[in-house]
Amino acid sequence: MPLWWEGQKPYTDSLAHVPNTRAGATGFTSLRPVDGLALGRVTRAHPTLGPLNLYQWVLFVGQHEARHAAQLQDIARQLVTQAG
Repeated sequence: MPLWWEGQKPYTDSLAHVPNTRAGATGFTSLRPVDGLALGRVTRAHPTLGPLNLYQWVLFVGQHEARHAAQLQDIARQLVTQAG
């Protein structure tokens, strides 16, 4: 069973981009000092969605991580079913 859907790249291509993604996400930590900074005006570009402000990034990352958690739970259920 492939770990990607029609038109999507294999997961190995995605894994190759993880270090760059992490580096981009941690780029917000260079925004010191943030006291008084309007975080809704701080933006960073997403490769597909375009510019997102800091609040949008926090929401996006949280939802993205929740999606992956759900995918892992689904995979675990499938493995249990196949083993059972």
